[in-house]
Amino acid sequence: MKKRAAGAGFVCLGVLIVLCDCVLAAGNREKDRNSMQSFPASFTVRPASVYHRFNVDEGLPESASGTLSTQALRNESVAFQLAAGWAQEGANLRVRFSPLKSEDNVIPPEAWRARFVDFVFTSEQGRVADLLSEEPARTLKARQIQPIWLSLRVPKDAAAGVYSGAVEVLCAAETPAVFPVEVSVLAAPALPDPANDSFYLDLWQHPGAIARYHKVPLWSEAHWALIRDYTRLLAEAGQNPITACIIHDPWASQTLDPHPSMIEWVRRADGAFAFDFAVFDRYVQLCFDEGFTGPINCYSLAMGPGARMDCPIRYWDAAQGCYAQLKSSVGDDTYQDVWRQFFAVFIPHLREKGWFEKTCIGIDEASEEKMRAVMAVIPKEFKTALAGNYHEDLDAAIHDYCVIYPGPPEAASTAR
Repeated sequence: MKKRAAGAGFVCLGVLIVLCDCVLAAGNREKDRNSMQSFPASFTVRPASVYHRFNVDEGLPESASGTLSTQALRNESVAFQLAAGWAQEGANLRVRFSPLKSEDNVIPPEAWRARFVDFVFTSEQGRVADLLSEEPARTLKARQIQPIWLSLRVPKDAAAGVYSGAVEVLCAAETPAVFPVEVSVLAAPALPDPANDSFYLDLWQHPGAIARYHKVPLWSEAHWALIRDYTRLLAEAGQNPITACIIHDPWASQTLDPHPSMIEWVRRADGAFAFDFAVFDRYVQLCFDEGFTGPINCYSLAMGPGARMDCPIRYWDAAQGCYAQLKSSVGDDTYQDVWRQFFAVFIPHLREKGWFEKTCIGIDEASEEKMRAVMAVIPKEFKTALAGNYHEDLDAAIHDYCVIYPGPPEAASTAR
């Protein structure tokens, strides 16, 4: 079945995609801005909308303490956001949950999950809340807001009804902030498990950023363990495609960390290319093992996003013993030659692994002209994926199509 989705060509989700958390050069200026915020003299926690993304310079929301209430289906995850703040530093900030009880049934505290939201640097908005931390407790910084993300997974076998309980946020020896909770579990069929639902979720993965953020060597065993942790979170959310980079930095360093290639290109002394698929194979298999269903979207035969036609390829020069870069542009003789060599090896490898039917060549935000030039080089039996504008004349030729908002025409959206 052709996959179509309306949305941006790339998606950023704090728990799943690790961004830059560097210190601003003007650190003193940030401190001055924070000093202008009015933080309470006592430890305070207030509810906030789950749709609000805090900036590090913000003070506490104006809303007073209140009941955290929502409706939910069985087997659904629902979220709440709190924001803690204090004029002074506070030790051992943590969250505690009571059971949620209805007249005859109980949702245990283990159904809850609390995570602290860390701030990351963005060029557009400065330092914003994005990264979810798994640590059970932390120090509350003086005069800096601390968002707290709460999620509740309603058990699949929970009985319908209204469940009540409480969330406590504790810090140092201060009086805990207590929030009543009321969850109405609806008398409707339970949601299917992510592996069995029909929603198509495609969040691009960036293993290189994971290595940088956690300060572990790229593709080390410590890195692979972290990749598995992140992959499990994605699988819990219902992730489908596997993002696999087949050249170095296919997004031309659009993100802070260049996306590393999962395939090592090696140029032999005779000028021909050989390919090492070890990292690619391990990553793809790990994603399948953790519950991804595919496709395997391979980026890319063109640098993206945008109209640029160059496609430089970093390779290991076996004769010189160092990395070098081969300059090529979509459609030129060099481009056609290197990709002919690549597919001559890649296709048999995928068939041997049993992955060929699940694999697409991914392209990001390419014009129709650029797409046609790229697709002319891709063997006819290969599927393609495009995240970008809708090109009606290419629709039938694209297997996995993520169309930039407002999406494709209605007729195309409902086609199968």
